[in-house]
Amino acid sequence: MEVPYEPVLGKMPDTVEISNSEIQTFKQCRRRWMLGNYYGLAKNESDHTGPLPLGTRVHNTLEIWYSSDDPKDEDIVDVYNRLQRKDAKLFQISDQFNDEKAVKKFNDESTLGRIMVEGYPEWLDESGLESKLRFVSAEEKLEARIHGLHDDRVVGIGKVDQRVERAEDGTRAVRDFKTAKDFNMYMNGGPPPEQLMLYCILEMLDPSHDNEVDGAMYTLLRKVKRSGTARPPFYYNLDVRFNKKTLAAFWTRLWGTYNDMMNVRNALDAGTDHRLVAYPSPSRDCSWICPFYSVCPMMDDGSSADRYLEDHFKQVDPLERYKMEEEEKHG
Repeated sequence: MEVPYEPVLGKMPDTVEISNSEIQTFKQCRRRWMLGNYYGLAKNESDHTGPLPLGTRVHNTLEIWYSSDDPKDEDIVDVYNRLQRKDAKLFQISDQFNDEKAVKKFNDESTLGRIMVEGYPEWLDESGLESKLRFVSAEEKLEARIHGLHDDRVVGIGKVDQRVERAEDGTRAVRDFKTAKDFNMYMNGGPPPEQLMLYCILEMLDPSHDNEVDGAMYTLLRKVKRSGTARPPFYYNLDVRFNKKTLAAFWTRLWGTYNDMMNVRNALDAGTDHRLVAYPSPSRDCSWICPFYSVCPMMDDGSSADRYLEDHFKQVDPLERYKMEEEEKHG
């Protein structure tokens, strides 16, 4: 079966930018990476419900609120409501608007997001978090050429929500905002978040940043309506400091992943059967995590997968948001 598209970057591009989300997709399922990142395929119509639209709206609310000269001068709920109304207009002209269950889900998630951001300023006051941090910068793209790989075209990229300085000792950290159903995966130990370690590595590789970071933090907002039966915490700040051995070990793993990704990309460029190098990794999560869930089995059973892709998907640039931010920054 042939995918009816050319690679979104073309074959053998001079530079291949790779983000953390692309790395994680590749490690989870090479076929999903091939379709979504290598070919740049996305559904013809975006989903207006689910974890991604909700998380994006909450994240954008925080971004706008923090960009104010003094966030306390603007009601965070007013910011959220403005974004929700824009999303509602797009939802109303989509096919999902004809589905009663989708309408109810959109309305429920709109309410949930409002409640999540509504309590955030109060938590900041109670925790004293903002007094412990000094704001340095926000919404900046990180990028660094990865030297020493078998393929020297790789540029690691990321986007930092904020750079902050800890008031207690003047050390710096990169800060990212996340929405989560629960905090167990963050609070119960386990492996350090790879996204945060990647940000630290890219910061260290950037010669324009003279203050070396020694860690990173997630500021978490829980997806819960904070009703009387809901148990806190509803917000949490995870501040992680990485020692040099941890970052060195991650750097070695990262090299291995970059090399694997480029080997697969080069094989696909050369016309290798995708089932040999970009094979799927089926799991119970496929039905909700993968936009290619329906077409995936068709790529192996002789069905017209290429026609299905042409009918239901469009080709986009997976890194468009990074480029738009750079244009806004320099424009």
